[in-house]
Amino acid sequence: MVEQLSSQSQPVSHRETKEIVTPYAFKVADELLGTALGSPTRRGIALLIDLLSIAVLTQVNTWILATLVTWMFWNAGRHLNQRPKRRFSQMVLRGSAAFMLFVLAFGLFEVFKSDSEDLDGIPKGVIAASGSDGIELMAVTAKHLTSIGSLSRQIETGQCQPAYDCWAPAGEALVDDLAKLDINKGQAKDVLGEFLDATDTTLNGSERRSLRALLKQRYEAMRVVTPTDQAQPVLQAGIPLTADEEPTPVDTKPPQSERQEAGEAADELSPDNYSILAWAGSLADDLGIGFGWAAFYFSVFTAWWHGQTPGKKLLGLKVIRLDGRTLNLWESFGRYGGYGAGLATGLLGFLQIYWDPNRQAIQDKISETLVIYLRKPRVQLSVQEVAELTEQSEG
Repeated sequence: MVEQLSSQSQPVSHRETKEIVTPYAFKVADELLGTALGSPTRRGIALLIDLLSIAVLTQVNTWILATLVTWMFWNAGRHLNQRPKRRFSQMVLRGSAAFMLFVLAFGLFEVFKSDSEDLDGIPKGVIAASGSDGIELMAVTAKHLTSIGSLSRQIETGQCQPAYDCWAPAGEALVDDLAKLDINKGQAKDVLGEFLDATDTTLNGSERRSLRALLKQRYEAMRVVTPTDQAQPVLQAGIPLTADEEPTPVDTKPPQSERQEAGEAADELSPDNYSILAWAGSLADDLGIGFGWAAFYFSVFTAWWHGQTPGKKLLGLKVIRLDGRTLNLWESFGRYGGYGAGLATGLLGFLQIYWDPNRQAIQDKISETLVIYLRKPRVQLSVQEVAELTEQSEG
């Protein structure tokens, strides 16, 4: 019985079966011993170059990113086609690429179609508007353009006559809504111009001129007066003030609730509450450190440039697995995820490079990789030195 247990405790094979704990998962390949490691400064400069490259790529249209990701999936499937055991993975990647290509083509068709249809019917003033004013103007325009189309059909079929009496109330309603918005005269003129163009087929020239004058006069009368205009209505009218008449002072101080919210916002942005982690997270968002250009950049370059990105290639660095292999596409993507873990640890995951024996940051720990320096010759270690290093690592 003892002999049976003793025999079962002995390893039956030196191969990793993934069923029992083995000493091979984090074993450094012998051919890597003595290889020069990338210094923190050199790695930092390489990462900065890569981040600047990503910042440039983030300005490119997302449709180009979708096209490149589709190509990446298809090419990865082609590489797996050379491995019979990976047939299922190859089919999944090829199928994903085909589906993404279909979605990409359909999406581009819909974008071009909607652009050609919508931009023809939207006034230039609506397109030029931005922010909340642009959203409100877009909503008002969409509402009235829909009613204008219905009204035009009713006039053409004779359901609403005379035409001028039908168009005038619709135009006045549009003017009333425009006057409530904080937009300039040019934007309002563009919207009203679209409205008047819709009356071409149902009104003659004199009726259109009369309708234009009516709407212009109503808009001028209905325009929203700004707070400064309310403070000095008499001065703007050109009427001098008497000694007994003074303009009513306007309370420009915001309400208590607004002042409190502004104070809280200022406290959050104050230097006392400044956070390096928050700054790093904001910078990561600005550079697209998410599933976007950054993921594509680090995954594809690391896998297909055999462990190098443009930044690492310029600095003579290379990412390599502990067993001496270069990373494949999936392993490169997993290593990229380690950058997010570095931010989540308050940058300590990146600073770990300064005290780790093999200069492994958190992304290297996750993906079982090293960053080596190619421009420095490898130090030849004797058998005794290798044995001592192995004993130290096991101890």
